[in-house]
Amino acid sequence: MKPLGGARRALAGAAWLSGASYLSFLLNFGLNLLLVRLLFPKDFGQFALAGSLAELLSLVTGASLPQGVIQMWGAPKIVETAYVLSLKLYGMLMLGGALVALLASAHFPGRFVPLFFTLLAVRNISVISYVYSALLERRLDYYPIALVRLSATLASVIVTLVLAHAGAGVWSLLGREAVLSVITFLGMRIASGWRYSGGYDRETARRLWEFGRQMFVGRALETLWYRSDTVILGILAGTASLGFYDRARYLGELGHYAVSLGAVQVAYPVYSSLQHDRGTLSYTYKLSHGLLVRLLCPYLLWLMLFPRELVSVLYGSGERWSGVALILPWFAIFGFLFPLVDNLKVLLTGVGRLRAAVCLRFAQVLLTLGLLVPAVRLAGAQGAAAVMMLSQIGGLVIGYRGIHDLVLDLNIRSYIRPLVCAALAGGAVAIVRGLHVLAWKGRLGDAATLFIVGCLYVVCLLLVDREQLREQVGAIVNGFKGSAPEKEPEFLLDDTVETIHSGDGRT
Repeated sequence: MKPLGGARRALAGAAWLSGASYLSFLLNFGLNLLLVRLLFPKDFGQFALAGSLAELLSLVTGASLPQGVIQMWGAPKIVETAYVLSLKLYGMLMLGGALVALLASAHFPGRFVPLFFTLLAVRNISVISYVYSALLERRLDYYPIALVRLSATLASVIVTLVLAHAGAGVWSLLGREAVLSVITFLGMRIASGWRYSGGYDRETARRLWEFGRQMFVGRALETLWYRSDTVILGILAGTASLGFYDRARYLGELGHYAVSLGAVQVAYPVYSSLQHDRGTLSYTYKLSHGLLVRLLCPYLLWLMLFPRELVSVLYGSGERWSGVALILPWFAIFGFLFPLVDNLKVLLTGVGRLRAAVCLRFAQVLLTLGLLVPAVRLAGAQGAAAVMMLSQIGGLVIGYRGIHDLVLDLNIRSYIRPLVCAALAGGAVAIVRGLHVLAWKGRLGDAATLFIVGCLYVVCLLLVDREQLREQVGAIVNGFKGSAPEKEPEFLLDDTVETIHSGDGRT
Protein backbone atom coordinates (compact mmCIF):
# COMPACT_ATOMS: atom_id res chain seq x y z
CA MET A 1 0.00 0.00 0.00
CA LYS A 2 1.10 3.54 -0.73
CA PRO A 3 1.85 5.69 2.35
CA LEU A 4 -0.29 8.78 2.70
CA GLY A 5 1.27 10.66 5.60
CA GLY A 6 -0.32 13.97 4.66
CA ALA A 7 -3.77 12.41 4.33
CA ARG A 8 -3.35 10.69 7.69
CA ARG A 9 -2.36 13.96 9.39
CA ALA A 10 -5.25 15.75 7.72
CA LEU A 11 -7.73 13.13 8.93
CA ALA A 12 -6.23 13.18 12.40
CA GLY A 13 -6.54 16.96 12.33
CA ALA A 14 -10.15 16.67 11.25
CA ALA A 15 -10.75 14.28 14.15
CA TRP A 16 -9.21 16.66 16.69
CA LEU A 17 -11.05 19.66 15.31
CA SER A 18 -14.29 17.74 15.04
CA GLY A 19 -14.02 16.50 18.61
CA ALA A 20 -13.29 20.00 19.91
CA SER A 21 -15.97 21.39 17.63
CA TYR A 22 -18.60 19.02 18.97
CA LEU A 23 -17.68 19.80 22.57
CA SER A 24 -17.69 23.53 21.83
CA PHE A 25 -20.93 23.09 19.96
CA LEU A 26 -22.53 21.36 22.95
CA LEU A 27 -21.26 24.07 25.30
CA ASN A 28 -22.55 26.88 23.09
CA PHE A 29 -25.74 25.00 22.43
CA GLY A 30 -26.41 24.59 26.15
CA LEU A 31 -25.50 28.24 26.67
CA ASN A 32 -28.02 29.38 24.07
CA LEU A 33 -30.73 27.24 25.63
CA LEU A 34 -30.09 28.96 28.96
CA LEU A 35 -29.79 32.43 27.44
CA VAL A 36 -33.23 32.27 25.82
CA ARG A 37 -34.57 31.88 29.37
CA LEU A 38 -32.49 34.76 30.79
CA LEU A 39 -32.63 37.27 27.91
CA PHE A 40 -35.36 38.64 25.66
CA PRO A 41 -35.83 38.70 21.87
CA LYS A 42 -34.91 42.40 21.82
CA ASP A 43 -31.52 41.64 23.43
CA PHE A 44 -30.71 39.13 20.70
CA GLY A 45 -32.02 41.55 18.08
CA GLN A 46 -29.84 44.45 19.29
CA PHE A 47 -26.76 42.26 19.42
CA ALA A 48 -27.46 40.79 15.98
CA LEU A 49 -27.83 44.26 14.45
CA ALA A 50 -24.66 45.57 16.13
CA GLY A 51 -22.75 42.46 15.09
CA SER A 52 -23.93 42.69 11.51
CA LEU A 53 -22.94 46.36 11.22
CA ALA A 54 -19.55 45.60 12.77
CA GLU A 55 -19.02 42.76 10.33
CA LEU A 56 -19.95 44.93 7.36
CA LEU A 57 -17.39 47.51 8.50
CA SER A 58 -14.87 44.67 8.83
CA LEU A 59 -15.04 43.95 5.11
CA VAL A 60 -11.41 45.07 4.89
CA THR A 61 -10.39 41.95 6.83
CA GLY A 62 -11.62 39.94 3.85
CA ALA A 63 -8.09 40.27 2.44
CA SER A 64 -7.40 37.03 4.39
CA LEU A 65 -3.68 37.68 4.80
CA PRO A 66 -3.18 34.67 7.13
CA GLN A 67 -4.49 32.35 4.39
CA GLY A 68 -1.70 33.77 2.26
CA VAL A 69 0.73 32.29 4.78
CA ILE A 70 -0.64 28.85 3.90
CA GLN A 71 -0.89 29.46 0.16
CA MET A 72 2.52 31.22 -0.22
CA TRP A 73 4.58 29.16 2.19
CA GLY A 74 8.28 29.55 1.38
CA ALA A 75 8.12 33.22 0.36
CA PRO A 76 10.76 35.39 2.11
CA LYS A 77 9.68 36.59 5.57
CA ILE A 78 6.13 35.43 4.86
CA VAL A 79 5.02 35.14 8.51
CA GLU A 80 6.71 38.36 9.64
CA THR A 81 5.26 40.29 6.72
CA ALA A 82 1.75 38.93 7.29
CA TYR A 83 2.00 39.83 10.98
CA VAL A 84 3.03 43.45 10.31
CA LEU A 85 0.31 43.89 7.70
CA SER A 86 -2.29 42.42 10.08
CA LEU A 87 -1.34 44.92 12.79
CA LYS A 88 -1.67 47.80 10.34
CA LEU A 89 -5.00 46.45 9.15
CA TYR A 90 -6.34 46.27 12.71
CA GLY A 91 -5.25 49.85 13.41
CA MET A 92 -6.93 51.14 10.26
CA LEU A 93 -10.09 49.26 11.16
CA MET A 94 -10.23 50.81 14.63
CA LEU A 95 -9.78 54.32 13.24
CA GLY A 96 -12.57 53.72 10.75
CA GLY A 97 -14.77 52.23 13.47
CA ALA A 98 -14.25 55.27 15.72
CA LEU A 99 -15.28 57.58 12.89
CA VAL A 100 -18.40 55.54 12.11
CA ALA A 101 -19.32 55.41 15.81
CA LEU A 102 -18.98 59.19 16.06
CA LEU A 103 -21.22 59.76 13.04
CA ALA A 104 -23.76 57.16 14.17
CA SER A 105 -24.09 58.46 17.74
CA ALA A 106 -26.62 61.09 16.64
CA HIS A 107 -28.85 58.49 14.99
CA PHE A 108 -28.42 55.59 17.47
CA PRO A 109 -28.66 57.03 20.98
CA GLY A 110 -28.17 54.97 24.10
CA ARG A 111 -26.09 51.82 24.38
CA PHE A 112 -26.09 50.76 20.73
CA VAL A 113 -23.00 52.72 19.59
CA PRO A 114 -20.75 51.60 22.51
CA LEU A 115 -21.96 48.05 21.92
CA PHE A 116 -21.13 48.31 18.23
CA PHE A 117 -17.62 49.77 18.66
CA THR A 118 -16.57 47.41 21.47
CA LEU A 119 -17.81 44.43 19.49
CA LEU A 120 -15.88 45.66 16.45
CA ALA A 121 -12.69 45.91 18.52
CA VAL A 122 -12.84 42.51 20.22
CA ARG A 123 -13.99 40.51 17.20
CA ASN A 124 -11.21 41.78 14.98
CA ILE A 125 -8.46 40.67 17.32
CA SER A 126 -8.81 37.55 15.19
CA VAL A 127 -7.07 39.44 12.35
CA ILE A 128 -3.84 39.02 14.34
CA SER A 129 -4.50 35.67 16.01
CA TYR A 130 -5.11 34.05 12.60
CA VAL A 131 -1.44 34.60 11.74
CA TYR A 132 -0.47 32.30 14.59
CA SER A 133 -3.10 29.70 13.76
CA ALA A 134 -2.03 29.75 10.09
CA LEU A 135 1.39 28.44 11.16
CA LEU A 136 -0.26 25.50 12.90
CA GLU A 137 -2.62 24.84 10.00
CA ARG A 138 0.23 24.82 7.52
CA ARG A 139 1.84 22.02 9.54
CA LEU A 140 -1.56 20.27 9.80
CA ASP A 141 -1.04 20.54 13.58
CA TYR A 142 -4.65 20.80 14.65
CA TYR A 143 -4.45 19.46 18.20
CA PRO A 144 -3.35 22.78 19.79
CA ILE A 145 -5.91 24.66 17.67
CA ALA A 146 -8.64 22.37 18.98
CA LEU A 147 -7.43 22.72 22.57
CA VAL A 148 -7.28 26.52 22.43
CA ARG A 149 -10.72 26.84 20.89
CA LEU A 150 -12.28 24.49 23.40
CA SER A 151 -10.68 26.35 26.34
CA ALA A 152 -11.80 29.71 24.97
CA THR A 153 -15.34 28.42 24.49
CA LEU A 154 -15.54 27.04 28.02
CA ALA A 155 -14.32 30.30 29.55
CA SER A 156 -16.70 32.38 27.43
CA VAL A 157 -19.67 30.22 28.43
CA ILE A 158 -18.91 30.68 32.14
CA VAL A 159 -18.48 34.45 31.86
CA THR A 160 -21.64 34.84 29.76
CA LEU A 161 -23.79 32.89 32.20
CA VAL A 162 -22.47 34.89 35.17
CA LEU A 163 -23.20 38.19 33.41
CA ALA A 164 -26.63 37.11 32.15
CA HIS A 165 -27.67 35.83 35.57
CA ALA A 166 -26.55 39.15 37.07
CA GLY A 167 -28.92 41.00 34.73
CA ALA A 168 -26.37 42.36 32.26
CA GLY A 169 -28.73 41.73 29.33
CA VAL A 170 -27.16 42.31 25.93
CA TRP A 171 -23.77 43.05 27.54
CA SER A 172 -23.48 39.40 28.54
CA LEU A 173 -23.41 38.55 24.81
CA LEU A 174 -20.62 41.08 24.36
CA GLY A 175 -18.74 39.48 27.26
CA ARG A 176 -18.82 36.15 25.46
CA GLU A 177 -17.22 37.68 22.35
CA ALA A 178 -14.53 39.46 24.37
CA VAL A 179 -13.45 36.41 26.36
CA LEU A 180 -13.53 34.18 23.28
CA SER A 181 -11.35 36.55 21.21
CA VAL A 182 -8.77 37.32 23.90
CA ILE A 183 -8.22 33.74 25.03
CA THR A 184 -8.05 32.51 21.42
CA PHE A 185 -5.41 35.14 20.63
CA LEU A 186 -3.27 34.30 23.65
CA GLY A 187 -3.67 30.56 23.17
CA MET A 188 -2.73 30.59 19.47
CA ARG A 189 0.28 32.78 20.22
CA ILE A 190 1.55 30.35 22.85
CA ALA A 191 0.74 27.20 20.83
CA SER A 192 2.44 28.38 17.64
CA GLY A 193 5.73 29.07 19.41
CA TRP A 194 6.38 31.95 17.05
CA ARG A 195 7.32 35.48 18.12
CA TYR A 196 7.84 38.49 15.94
CA SER A 197 11.49 39.55 16.18
CA GLY A 198 11.58 42.02 13.32
CA GLY A 199 11.65 41.62 9.59
CA TYR A 200 9.53 42.59 6.62
CA ASP A 201 9.80 41.87 2.92
CA ARG A 202 8.33 44.35 0.45
CA GLU A 203 8.04 41.88 -2.41
CA THR A 204 6.30 39.36 -0.17
CA ALA A 205 4.01 42.14 1.05
CA ARG A 206 3.15 42.98 -2.54
CA ARG A 207 2.37 39.35 -3.28
CA LEU A 208 0.30 39.08 -0.08
CA TRP A 209 -1.72 42.15 -1.00
CA GLU A 210 -2.23 40.74 -4.49
CA PHE A 211 -3.45 37.48 -2.95
CA GLY A 212 -5.52 39.46 -0.45
CA ARG A 213 -7.01 41.64 -3.16
CA GLN A 214 -8.44 38.61 -4.88
CA MET A 215 -9.58 37.09 -1.61
CA PHE A 216 -11.04 40.42 -0.46
CA VAL A 217 -13.63 40.53 -3.20
CA GLY A 218 -14.90 37.06 -2.32
CA ARG A 219 -14.91 37.72 1.43
CA ALA A 220 -16.56 41.12 1.03
CA LEU A 221 -19.31 39.57 -1.05
CA GLU A 222 -19.62 36.78 1.50
CA THR A 223 -20.10 39.26 4.34
CA LEU A 224 -22.61 41.29 2.35
CA TRP A 225 -24.55 38.13 1.59
CA TYR A 226 -24.37 36.72 5.11
CA ARG A 227 -25.27 39.89 7.02
CA SER A 228 -27.51 41.91 4.71
CA ASP A 229 -30.66 40.08 5.79
CA THR A 230 -30.04 40.85 9.46
CA VAL A 231 -29.33 44.54 8.83
CA ILE A 232 -32.30 45.09 6.49
CA LEU A 233 -34.73 43.14 8.67
CA GLY A 234 -33.56 44.95 11.82
CA ILE A 235 -34.00 48.37 10.19
CA LEU A 236 -37.32 47.65 8.49
CA ALA A 237 -39.02 45.36 11.02
CA GLY A 238 -37.32 46.26 14.32
CA THR A 239 -35.08 44.42 16.78
CA ALA A 240 -37.90 42.36 18.33
CA SER A 241 -38.73 40.72 14.99
CA LEU A 242 -35.01 40.39 14.34
CA GLY A 243 -34.65 38.55 17.65
CA PHE A 244 -37.01 35.78 16.50
CA TYR A 245 -35.30 35.66 13.12
CA ASP A 246 -31.84 35.51 14.71
CA ARG A 247 -32.78 32.55 16.91
CA ALA A 248 -34.43 30.76 13.97
CA ARG A 249 -31.36 31.29 11.82
CA TYR A 250 -29.16 30.00 14.64
CA LEU A 251 -31.13 26.75 14.65
CA GLY A 252 -31.01 26.62 10.86
CA GLU A 253 -27.21 26.85 10.90
CA LEU A 254 -26.61 24.27 13.63
CA GLY A 255 -25.87 21.59 11.04
CA HIS A 256 -23.29 23.83 9.43
CA TYR A 257 -21.65 24.55 12.77
CA ALA A 258 -21.37 20.82 13.42
CA VAL A 259 -19.53 19.99 10.18
CA SER A 260 -17.87 23.25 9.14
CA LEU A 261 -14.43 22.52 10.59
CA GLY A 262 -14.07 19.42 8.46
CA ALA A 263 -15.93 20.82 5.44
CA VAL A 264 -14.15 24.20 5.45
CA GLN A 265 -11.09 24.61 7.66
CA VAL A 266 -9.49 21.18 7.22
CA ALA A 267 -10.68 21.00 3.61
CA TYR A 268 -8.83 24.16 2.58
CA PRO A 269 -5.22 22.98 3.12
CA VAL A 270 -6.16 19.49 1.91
CA TYR A 271 -7.63 20.77 -1.36
CA SER A 272 -4.66 23.13 -1.74
CA SER A 273 -2.19 20.26 -1.39
CA LEU A 274 -4.07 18.19 -4.00
CA GLN A 275 -4.57 20.92 -6.60
CA HIS A 276 -2.12 19.27 -9.04
CA ASP A 277 -3.53 15.75 -8.60
CA ARG A 278 -6.93 15.75 -10.27
CA GLY A 279 -7.74 12.12 -9.51
CA THR A 280 -7.11 12.32 -5.76
CA LEU A 281 -8.75 15.75 -5.59
CA SER A 282 -11.87 14.34 -7.25
CA TYR A 283 -12.01 11.39 -4.89
CA THR A 284 -11.53 13.62 -1.83
CA TYR A 285 -14.30 15.92 -3.00
CA LYS A 286 -16.62 12.98 -3.71
CA LEU A 287 -15.98 11.57 -0.23
CA SER A 288 -16.54 14.85 1.61
CA HIS A 289 -19.58 15.90 -0.41
CA GLY A 290 -21.30 12.53 -0.03
CA LEU A 291 -20.72 12.44 3.71
CA LEU A 292 -22.05 15.97 4.15
CA VAL A 293 -25.27 15.15 2.34
CA ARG A 294 -25.87 12.06 4.47
CA LEU A 295 -25.07 13.79 7.74
CA LEU A 296 -27.29 16.81 7.09
CA CYS A 297 -30.47 15.05 5.96
CA PRO A 298 -31.87 14.39 9.48
CA TYR A 299 -31.60 18.06 10.38
CA LEU A 300 -33.29 19.01 7.12
CA LEU A 301 -36.20 16.81 8.22
CA TRP A 302 -36.49 18.35 11.67
CA LEU A 303 -36.45 21.92 10.40
CA MET A 304 -38.86 21.39 7.52
CA LEU A 305 -41.44 19.00 8.97
CA PHE A 306 -41.16 19.33 12.74
CA PRO A 307 -40.27 22.98 13.57
CA ARG A 308 -42.77 23.26 16.43
CA GLU A 309 -41.37 20.14 18.09
CA LEU A 310 -37.81 21.39 17.69
CA VAL A 311 -38.57 24.78 19.22
CA SER A 312 -40.52 23.13 22.05
CA VAL A 313 -37.60 20.87 22.93
CA LEU A 314 -34.90 23.53 22.68
CA TYR A 315 -36.54 26.84 23.62
CA GLY A 316 -39.51 25.71 25.68
CA SER A 317 -43.16 25.08 24.95
CA GLY A 318 -44.41 28.53 25.99
CA GLU A 319 -45.35 31.45 23.77
CA ARG A 320 -42.13 33.41 24.36
CA TRP A 321 -40.31 31.91 21.36
CA SER A 322 -43.24 30.46 19.40
CA GLY A 323 -42.54 32.90 16.55
CA VAL A 324 -39.34 31.00 15.77
CA ALA A 325 -41.28 27.91 14.62
CA LEU A 326 -43.02 29.94 11.90
CA ILE A 327 -39.65 30.91 10.38
CA LEU A 328 -37.76 27.62 10.74
CA PRO A 329 -39.13 25.73 7.69
CA TRP A 330 -37.74 28.45 5.43
CA PHE A 331 -34.30 27.80 6.89
CA ALA A 332 -34.44 24.02 6.28
CA ILE A 333 -33.02 24.03 2.74
CA PHE A 334 -30.80 27.00 3.62
CA GLY A 335 -29.19 25.08 6.49
CA PHE A 336 -28.91 21.88 4.46
CA LEU A 337 -27.09 23.58 1.58
CA PHE A 338 -24.93 25.91 3.68
CA PRO A 339 -21.96 23.54 4.30
CA LEU A 340 -22.27 22.05 0.80
CA VAL A 341 -21.93 25.45 -0.86
CA ASP A 342 -19.11 26.42 1.49
CA ASN A 343 -17.27 23.20 0.64
CA LEU A 344 -17.56 24.04 -3.07
CA LYS A 345 -16.23 27.54 -2.42
CA VAL A 346 -13.30 26.18 -0.39
CA LEU A 347 -12.47 23.75 -3.20
CA LEU A 348 -12.37 26.59 -5.73
CA THR A 349 -10.30 28.78 -3.42
CA GLY A 350 -7.90 26.01 -2.43
CA VAL A 351 -6.94 25.25 -6.03
CA GLY A 352 -6.56 28.92 -6.93
CA ARG A 353 -9.82 29.49 -8.83
CA LEU A 354 -10.62 32.67 -6.97
CA ARG A 355 -12.59 34.16 -9.85
CA ALA A 356 -15.04 31.25 -9.77
CA ALA A 357 -15.36 31.53 -5.97
CA VAL A 358 -16.10 35.24 -6.35
CA CYS A 359 -18.74 34.51 -9.00
CA LEU A 360 -20.46 32.13 -6.57
CA ARG A 361 -20.75 34.77 -3.84
CA PHE A 362 -21.57 37.52 -6.34
CA ALA A 363 -24.57 35.53 -7.57
CA GLN A 364 -25.76 35.09 -3.97
CA VAL A 365 -25.36 38.80 -3.24
CA LEU A 366 -27.33 39.76 -6.36
CA LEU A 367 -30.18 37.46 -5.38
CA THR A 368 -30.18 38.62 -1.77
CA LEU A 369 -29.92 42.38 -2.25
CA GLY A 370 -32.35 42.31 -5.15
CA LEU A 371 -35.09 40.51 -3.25
CA LEU A 372 -34.63 41.29 0.46
CA VAL A 373 -36.36 44.66 0.77
CA PRO A 374 -39.58 43.70 -1.06
CA ALA A 375 -39.60 40.28 0.66
CA VAL A 376 -39.25 41.82 4.14
CA ARG A 377 -41.94 44.42 3.41
CA LEU A 378 -44.24 41.69 2.13
CA ALA A 379 -43.63 38.85 4.60
CA GLY A 380 -41.29 40.13 7.31
CA ALA A 381 -38.90 37.59 8.83
CA GLN A 382 -40.32 34.71 6.77
CA GLY A 383 -39.68 36.69 3.59
CA ALA A 384 -36.05 37.29 4.59
CA ALA A 385 -35.58 33.56 5.31
CA ALA A 386 -37.10 32.64 1.93
CA VAL A 387 -34.66 34.94 0.15
CA MET A 388 -31.69 33.39 1.96
CA MET A 389 -32.92 29.94 0.93
CA LEU A 390 -33.07 31.01 -2.73
CA SER A 391 -29.56 32.45 -2.49
CA GLN A 392 -28.20 29.10 -1.29
CA ILE A 393 -29.84 27.27 -4.19
CA GLY A 394 -28.30 29.79 -6.60
CA GLY A 395 -24.89 29.38 -4.94
CA LEU A 396 -25.05 25.60 -5.32
CA VAL A 397 -25.79 25.86 -9.04
CA ILE A 398 -22.99 28.37 -9.64
CA GLY A 399 -20.60 26.28 -7.53
CA TYR A 400 -21.27 23.18 -9.61
CA ARG A 401 -20.64 25.16 -12.78
CA GLY A 402 -17.33 26.32 -11.34
CA ILE A 403 -15.98 22.84 -10.58
CA HIS A 404 -17.44 20.84 -13.49
CA ASP A 405 -14.09 20.76 -15.33
CA LEU A 406 -12.02 20.52 -12.15
CA VAL A 407 -13.27 17.24 -10.70
CA LEU A 408 -14.09 14.07 -12.58
CA ASP A 409 -17.49 13.56 -10.95
CA LEU A 410 -19.79 16.24 -9.52
CA ASN A 411 -21.41 13.48 -7.44
CA ILE A 412 -24.88 14.99 -7.80
CA ARG A 413 -26.36 11.50 -7.44
CA SER A 414 -25.16 11.51 -3.82
CA TYR A 415 -28.34 13.47 -3.01
CA ILE A 416 -30.80 10.90 -4.30
CA ARG A 417 -30.68 8.01 -1.84
CA PRO A 418 -30.28 10.07 1.35
CA LEU A 419 -33.14 12.37 0.36
CA VAL A 420 -35.34 9.37 -0.46
CA CYS A 421 -34.54 7.94 2.98
CA ALA A 422 -35.30 11.30 4.59
CA ALA A 423 -38.63 11.55 2.77
CA LEU A 424 -39.61 8.05 3.87
CA ALA A 425 -38.65 8.60 7.50
CA GLY A 426 -40.11 12.09 7.83
CA GLY A 427 -43.25 11.31 5.86
CA ALA A 428 -44.01 8.18 7.87
CA VAL A 429 -43.72 9.95 11.22
CA ALA A 430 -45.65 13.00 10.00
CA ILE A 431 -48.52 10.80 8.78
CA VAL A 432 -48.62 8.79 11.99
CA ARG A 433 -48.58 11.97 14.07
CA GLY A 434 -51.31 13.45 11.87
CA LEU A 435 -53.49 10.39 12.49
CA HIS A 436 -52.87 10.76 16.24
CA VAL A 437 -51.50 7.22 16.45
CA LEU A 438 -48.49 8.59 18.34
CA ALA A 439 -50.36 11.11 20.47
CA TRP A 440 -47.39 12.16 22.57
CA LYS A 441 -47.68 15.53 24.22
CA GLY A 442 -45.33 17.95 25.88
CA ARG A 443 -41.60 18.42 25.44
CA LEU A 444 -40.88 14.75 26.13
CA GLY A 445 -43.25 13.69 23.36
CA ASP A 446 -41.74 16.23 20.96
CA ALA A 447 -38.24 14.96 21.79
CA ALA A 448 -39.39 11.38 21.16
CA THR A 449 -40.78 12.40 17.77
CA LEU A 450 -37.48 13.95 16.68
CA PHE A 451 -35.57 10.93 17.96
CA ILE A 452 -37.74 8.46 16.05
CA VAL A 453 -37.40 10.48 12.85
CA GLY A 454 -33.60 10.35 13.15
CA CYS A 455 -33.58 6.63 13.92
CA LEU A 456 -35.86 5.81 10.98
CA TYR A 457 -33.61 7.80 8.66
CA VAL A 458 -30.53 5.87 9.81
CA VAL A 459 -32.32 2.53 9.36
CA CYS A 460 -33.46 3.49 5.84
CA LEU A 461 -29.97 4.66 4.95
CA LEU A 462 -28.42 1.38 6.11
CA LEU A 463 -30.91 -0.56 4.03
CA VAL A 464 -30.79 1.55 0.87
CA ASP A 465 -27.28 3.02 0.83
CA ARG A 466 -25.16 0.39 2.55
CA GLU A 467 -22.51 -0.01 -0.16
CA GLN A 468 -21.81 3.72 -0.46
CA LEU A 469 -21.54 4.08 3.30
CA ARG A 470 -19.12 1.15 3.42
CA GLU A 471 -16.91 2.78 0.78
CA GLN A 472 -16.86 6.12 2.59
CA VAL A 473 -16.18 4.67 6.03
CA GLY A 474 -13.51 2.41 4.54
CA ALA A 475 -11.77 5.37 2.93
CA ILE A 476 -11.70 7.22 6.25
CA VAL A 477 -10.35 4.17 8.11
CA ASN A 478 -7.65 3.66 5.48
CA GLY A 479 -6.74 7.32 5.74
CA PHE A 480 -6.23 7.02 9.49
CA LYS A 481 -4.09 3.93 8.91
CA GLY A 482 -1.97 5.96 6.52
CA SER A 483 -2.65 3.77 3.48
CA ALA A 484 -4.38 4.13 0.15
CA PRO A 485 -7.76 2.53 -0.52
CA GLU A 486 -7.51 -1.15 -1.33
CA LYS A 487 -9.56 -0.63 -4.47
CA GLU A 488 -9.23 2.58 -6.47
CA PRO A 489 -12.55 4.11 -7.56
CA GLU A 490 -13.41 3.64 -11.22
CA PHE A 491 -13.26 7.31 -12.06
CA LEU A 492 -9.63 7.42 -10.83
CA LEU A 493 -8.81 4.68 -13.31
CA ASP A 494 -10.62 6.66 -15.98
CA ASP A 495 -8.44 9.66 -15.14
CA THR A 496 -5.33 7.55 -15.67
CA VAL A 497 -6.56 6.52 -19.11
CA GLU A 498 -7.40 10.12 -19.91
CA THR A 499 -3.92 11.25 -18.90
CA ILE A 500 -2.24 8.59 -21.05
CA HIS A 501 -4.20 9.42 -24.17
CA SER A 502 -4.01 13.19 -23.78
CA GLY A 503 -0.22 13.23 -23.73
CA ASP A 504 2.28 12.74 -26.54
CA GLY A 505 0.95 9.34 -27.55
CA ARG A 506 3.35 7.23 -25.48
CA THR A 507 2.06 4.62 -23.00
